[in-house]
Amino acid sequence: MSITTETSSNGQYRITSDDINPLTYKEEFKCWGKGCGIWIDADEVNWATKNGQLNADIGYPYCDACLPEEKDEVEKRLDKLWSDNSIQFPRLIAEIAGIDIGEKAWDELLESMGLESDQLSELFDRAQEEWEKIKEKNCPINP
Repeated sequence: MSITTETSSNGQYRITSDDINPLTYKEEFKCWGKGCGIWIDADEVNWATKNGQLNADIGYPYCDACLPEEKDEVEKRLDKLWSDNSIQFPRLIAEIAGIDIGEKAWDELLESMGLESDQLSELFDRAQEEWEKIKEKNCPINP
């Protein structure tokens, strides 16, 4: 059996496979933590910005040891964002607007709110605009 390891040109990513089963491979990233440099399995990577703010699926790879305090801070920040109605209500309305609620639900919503169709459309548009502003402010890496 022959093991092949290919490393990216920047030295931060590598993939290891064998010649017996080329579909079986291992992806690893090098931790960006100051002075760390250990290789981390792809499914164990903490993705974060250069300054250590956690993010989902983009940014720089960090191991658990390099982000323990930052992870606690991010979790507190996410909890605060989750409990903030001025953030979650526009999000909810924008997400509802993004799906096909159907004519029956649309008509029932118009009736229960006492609105005309163009007013409800405007409300959904305003919620979407507000949600885009919130994402830009709170998620500058992945709006």
